[in-house]
Amino acid sequence: MFLHYETLTIDGKKIVAVDIQQGTERPYYIAKKGLRPEGVYVRQGYPSVPATNTAIRRMIKETDGDHFEEMRSLEQNLTFESAKKTFAERHVKFAPAQMKTLGLVTQDGVYTNLGLLLSDQCVHTINRDGATD
Repeated sequence: MFLHYETLTIDGKKIVAVDIQQGTERPYYIAKKGLRPEGVYVRQGYPSVPATNTAIRRMIKETDGDHFEEMRSLEQNLTFESAKKTFAERHVKFAPAQMKTLGLVTQDGVYTNLGLLLSDQCVHTINRDGATD
């Protein structure tokens, strides 16, 4: 569906021309390296080079739409000890199934920005008066 090729004859030589369309689930990345510049490459002329963080965010936004919370988080090494404690204090189950239902993680197991906001790695805090730091 994203690939088209044809055989051309140029100057008496047979050449295979391959046209690969842009995928719909960008950015594609090396699983071991994650959604970071060292794991995401973009074509720049003939060579492929590491994508910038800005380019990665743009690709995510283009494929995920405008809902920030639902977008894939650039940070995927997340823990939820504080959230688990808070849920436990209220006698509410907080397991992988609930994380998917709440939208903290996608069906494919990728953390969302909402997951990042509720994770131990979130750099933002919420004051009691509702203002954020």
